[in-house]
Amino acid sequence: MMVKRMGVPPVGSTPEQPSSAGPATPADASDASNAPTGDPRANFAFDLPARRSREGTTEPASTDATSRRKPHDEALQEFLDALSRGPLVSSIPNRPVGQIGSLDTIAADSGVAVGALEDQIRRDMSAFCERAVATRHVDRLKHQALIDKFYNLYVLSGSAESPGWLSAMRDFDSFIAHYCPQADPLAKRALIDCVESFVRISLLPLRLYRPDFVINGGDAALPAYDDPGNWIRLNTAWVNMQVIDEARQLVSDGSSAYQNLLTHDTGSAVLSQIGENNAIWSAQRALQHGGKLVTGEYAYSAYQQAHTSLDGRQGHNNVYTSRDNLSSKKYTIQRWFNESPVTFGINEEKQREYDRAHRGTAPYIEVGTEVAVGPVVPLENIAAIAAPKANEAMFRAWIEAHCPSARFVSYEAVDLLDYADKRVRMPPAQHYPRGGFDRDFLA
Repeated sequence: MMVKRMGVPPVGSTPEQPSSAGPATPADASDASNAPTGDPRANFAFDLPARRSREGTTEPASTDATSRRKPHDEALQEFLDALSRGPLVSSIPNRPVGQIGSLDTIAADSGVAVGALEDQIRRDMSAFCERAVATRHVDRLKHQALIDKFYNLYVLSGSAESPGWLSAMRDFDSFIAHYCPQADPLAKRALIDCVESFVRISLLPLRLYRPDFVINGGDAALPAYDDPGNWIRLNTAWVNMQVIDEARQLVSDGSSAYQNLLTHDTGSAVLSQIGENNAIWSAQRALQHGGKLVTGEYAYSAYQQAHTSLDGRQGHNNVYTSRDNLSSKKYTIQRWFNESPVTFGINEEKQREYDRAHRGTAPYIEVGTEVAVGPVVPLENIAAIAAPKANEAMFRAWIEAHCPSARFVSYEAVDLLDYADKRVRMPPAQHYPRGGFDRDFLA
């Protein structure tokens, strides 16, 4: 049985929603035949079925966009409906269930008494920082046990009975200030890399999960703490029923409304600043107004280069965006367990109108898919906010308070729809004369 976090609800957790696609067949999660197989370099959904043949359906001659999209949307729904009828499993097989240890257990595993655990963490971080600076690189997998210990302490710090020194485990800045104030940007970046790796593998924030075959035999020996259940197996991945339901709802509501947006990647640590400013500010503008950079492209680069200041008056003088889709995570940063990557989807037409009104005819700078859109992006120009499905509740609360016109869209639903879109545009598989899905594609 999975152990609940004590005093700390899962970040962005939402109750399980039943699928409206019809009954699914439960499957034994321990069945070894359900283990993912396939080329580790393959796209997560290479093994999804080709689209069902739509005999007699032709593209209407009407120039109306809604009319033209209707057959395509129906094909998407057919694809997702078929996917949702796959057998469900209650947890990803062959993954040990993570259990939160007690302070006594954690101290014993560290070789010290509980009273000495605080100083042991300082020694752990001192060695970590020295190694990061000396090698300019850390092996994230080798540090999973250390980050797992920090995560356990983070969870325990939410208990009213926890000792006072544990409160420094609640967020990244407090942790750095209390346990390793000597950490330079390179050491901080190394710690962030390890935290992001741990979160991805063991906290399962993405409900479209492909085991990392490159390391540790498909993550098999690493614990999973927040497995939400209700997974459907693909050949090289697992998709949660929540994601399929969301994708189906997006198609029903008109998913095209959330395509062709300019995207800006950052992290949830900056949400409070964005809410206060009622806008996304460029790094330079934020610094000039006394702010501190914690996430975004400039902060990402500063951590990577280890010599660029996060303070002062440096920084990009534009908000940088791209024409990638909403699942873009190029410059997202998740520094700690209570944070999340986030991508803002910006309505380009509204943003250009805003810039014309405030900056005249200043042209946008475009390099490849990158677009500089000026120093300010008002929240009224945000059409969608994307993040991991597991953190939906966090972002819905923020959207309601600061950006009610925006819609939450999960990274996973975007990726699933992107692939489904490609598949339904393909002709039916030749070895199925009538078209249709391979009934064994989940086997």
